[in-house]
Amino acid sequence: MTVSSTQTAIVSATATDASTVTETVTDTPDSVTTIQTVTATSTTTVTTTSTPTTVVPLTCQATGHNFQVTTPRPDSTYALWLWRSGNLVQWVNYVGLATPTVLSTVWSLENNGYIQPTGYDGILYILADSLGATVQIKLGDRASVDAGVAAGTMAPIKGCVDPATGRFTISANGRQNLVRCGGSVYISSGNGSDAGAACVQVAPKAVQAYM
Repeated sequence: MTVSSTQTAIVSATATDASTVTETVTDTPDSVTTIQTVTATSTTTVTTTSTPTTVVPLTCQATGHNFQVTTPRPDSTYALWLWRSGNLVQWVNYVGLATPTVLSTVWSLENNGYIQPTGYDGILYILADSLGATVQIKLGDRASVDAGVAAGTMAPIKGCVDPATGRFTISANGRQNLVRCGGSVYISSGNGSDAGAACVQVAPKAVQAYM
C-alpha cells in the first residue's frame, strides 16, 4: 500500500509572436506610391504549473499478528469495536466496559495481507461489480471468496496496521476509507455520504488482542 505526497513547481515559458503588416501610402500630387513595411513583435509569458508526485511507502506491520479494531464513538465515551456477525461485520459498543473482552472479534492479516478473523478460515470482501462509492463489507469463507475473485465477482479487502501509530487502514477496488453506517461497516472511496446521512467516515486503530 502506498500514499502520495505532492510538491508544486512553477515553470515559466516565453513565446515570441512576430507579425508583419504591409502599409501602402499614396502621394497623390506626385503620383508616387510608397510601400512601408512595419514588423510588430509581441512577447507573451506563459506560466504553467506541474505537480510531480513523490510516492512514499506506507509501513505495515508484518502479517500474522493478532489485533482488535476500535474507533471512537462520536456520541459517547465508549469505543466501537469491529465484530464478526455471520457473513457481515459490525461496529458494536461494549457499554460499561473499560477494555474489550473476548467477545470482541480478533483479527489478523493473512500472507497476502487480506483481513481475516482469527480462528475462522475466511476473509473480508466486497462485491466487485458494485458501482457506488460506498460498499458494504462482507465476510465469506476462504474457498467461496477465492472462487469469487477468480470469477471477477468479489474483491478481497487488504489491511494495514501501522506499527508506530496503530492506525488501521484498508483497501479494495479503489476504495480505502472505513465508514460506519449505524452499526454496519462499509468501505468507500469518499466519506460515505452517498450511502446515507447516518454514514460517517471513521479512523480506526488496531490494538493488542485480548485473548
